[in-house]
Amino acid sequence: ALALTYLKLHRQGGDPRLLGYAEAALGPWWDNPAPPLPASLLRAQLHQTLHEFSAAEAELQELVRRAPESAQAWLQIATVAQVQGRHGDARRACARLAVTADPVVAGTCLAASNGATGHAESALKYLNRALASGDDLPRPIGIWIQTLAGEVAAGLGRVPEAERHFRLAIAAATEDSGQPDVYLLTAYADLLLDLHRDRDVVELLAVTSTADTALLRLARAERRLGLASGREHVAELQGRFDALIQRGDRSHGREQAYLALYLTDDPITALRMADQNWRQQRELIDSRLLLESATRAGDGATAARVRAWLSATGTRDMRLSGERQS
Repeated sequence: ALALTYLKLHRQGGDPRLLGYAEAALGPWWDNPAPPLPASLLRAQLHQTLHEFSAAEAELQELVRRAPESAQAWLQIATVAQVQGRHGDARRACARLAVTADPVVAGTCLAASNGATGHAESALKYLNRALASGDDLPRPIGIWIQTLAGEVAAGLGRVPEAERHFRLAIAAATEDSGQPDVYLLTAYADLLLDLHRDRDVVELLAVTSTADTALLRLARAERRLGLASGREHVAELQGRFDALIQRGDRSHGREQAYLALYLTDDPITALRMADQNWRQQRELIDSRLLLESATRAGDGATAARVRAWLSATGTRDMRLSGERQS
């Protein structure tokens, strides 16, 4: 229970120390090859959060071997596969959810993969139907569906619809736990940044900017507004990432690429970090960072490689221009 609390708090605020606390709480089972199922699930969640995807998947595959009815484990397997761009594996895990979980959970799992691989229209229609008929949905499930619907709508260029979904998700999360998680806030912030609504970004993230991902977007908006706080936040982020490198932590390539590309005008460093990150993470933001870094750095071969992969997976997204500016 303590480990779960720390993981939930980390999702809300992004404080990396909470992950260490969660690992310590799981200490009695950390080296146990067959811990109680709840401990195994939390251990996998921690590996996943730390970007230790191979360890997370190994844990989850062993978990579903022991407990094939574990819906949460199958959902996590799908999530890990999707993060790595293995959409076929993600769909197969979603299919297993159909017999172990609520049909809406299974359908939303599949919509997440479909929305990223050329079937965004049908995915969004499903999500909207689920929301329209889901007055009795558990609130966390409703927030998940609203967030995903916002992302899919944004990819389709449907800005008012995307914003409506994000705002509803934020309102529900605030009512549920007092504060939306960082993922939801940064997803909405990305939409606002694309629209150059920088003051709205500052208002959205000013009180929840401790996480690297949120602080990066806040600093970007502040920098475009010419605020002194933007320079201060860039310096703080550089200090954080320098400390991570000194500790040998290479799991924040996405964030380091974002800093170099949008905040320090260093497309060569951005390209190197984005390329390293893309080897293990291939969500939309990862492809976008690599594509934009390659474009800004004049690396046509890398840009072509990313576009070829996007074409092969069927990815269609209005945000993948490869020519975005700061």
